[in-house]
Parts: sequence; structure tokens; C-alpha cells
Amino acid sequence: MGFTRRTKMISLRLSEHEFEQLRATSEAQGARSVSDYARVALCRFTSKSDGHLEADVQKLSGDVRQLNRDVRRLTELLEGPRQAFNNPPSRDANQKADFRNA
Repeated sequence: MGFTRRTKMISLRLSEHEFEQLRATSEAQGARSVSDYARVALCRFTSKSDGHLEADVQKLSGDVRQLNRDVRRLTELLEGPRQAFNNPPSRDANQKADFRNA
């Protein structure tokens, strides 16, 4: 594996908390420095977004739509009996029992 000369630089500001999280993660991953870890992580993220990220988002979107349909169907199944119980069919006047004359 050859050495790649890096001549471009970017700069960004982090809060103390963000920096400490980045530093701890870079150490845990065995990176030589925070800068190396940030470069590798950023490159990984951008390479993943070359189609993979979009495909993942589309799949998640489809899954959410399916869950929405499933929840609606379950709601209909649960609400159907409840509505029938709360609104029983009304008897017409001829079918009503008249207990006063019995």
C-alpha cells in the first residue's frame, strides 16, 4: 500500500463535548490521530452516500409506508367491532317490545 500525499485541508469547529467524543472514538478505533479518524470517517460516509445511502433511505421509506398501511388496517379491524357495539342496529317501531302492556 503506497503513501498518498495529502495537500488539501479543511477546518471545522467543534464544541468541547463533540471534540471529546471524537477523540475518545478515534482512540477506541486505534486511529493515529483525531484528524486521521475524522478523515477516514468522512470518506467512508461520502462513499456510502454514493447510492447506498439513497437506497437505504428508499427502503426505509417503503417500510414506513407498509407499516402505515398495516396500522390503518389493524385500526379498522379493531374499530369495526367497537363501532358495532357502540351503535347497535336500531329496531324499528314494530319490532320494539312493549313491556308496559305485557
